[in-house]
Amino acid sequence: METLRALVRHLVIILLLAVFVEMLLPNEAMRRFVRLLMGLFVISALLQPITALLHTPLTMDIPAWADFAAADFPVWADENPDQMANSAVVEQYRLILENQIRSLALGVKGVREAEVTVLFTGERGTLWEQPEIDVIRVALTVGEQAAVEQSAEMEQSEEVKAKIRALLEIPEDKLQIRQK
Repeated sequence: METLRALVRHLVIILLLAVFVEMLLPNEAMRRFVRLLMGLFVISALLQPITALLHTPLTMDIPAWADFAAADFPVWADENPDQMANSAVVEQYRLILENQIRSLALGVKGVREAEVTVLFTGERGTLWEQPEIDVIRVALTVGEQAAVEQSAEMEQSEEVKAKIRALLEIPEDKLQIRQK
């Protein structure tokens, strides 16, 4: 019963405020805007008891106005945000390369698993330039049938190496492929 009283009290206050503000406004364009705004307040007042009944909190926080600390955003916490952004881009590039190479290796018949590691040279690149690849290490796990023959293992390694070289256009000495 107390909830109903509070609801009625809030609605009466909002409606009285709406009528008072509407009477003060000189032109029709502003009155429509005030009616819309007051309508939103009425809807909010009507939803308040319903959310209380459902035990659902009605948060009125606007994310843009919320308080954030610099530690909430790693880029802000670092003293050199450009460097942090560059390293994040380089790390994402490394992960993309590793996943592409892994997919290429798994596409070769007889290859069951592939562990890929991509290492870059000392120059880390920038947001607009990709870093230079130092070495790509691929560890292949072949199926039981392919593991029986040594020549099949060599063919798989060479096929994986050829696919990686075609994708990345890198010299053969930067590829290290081994069988587990």
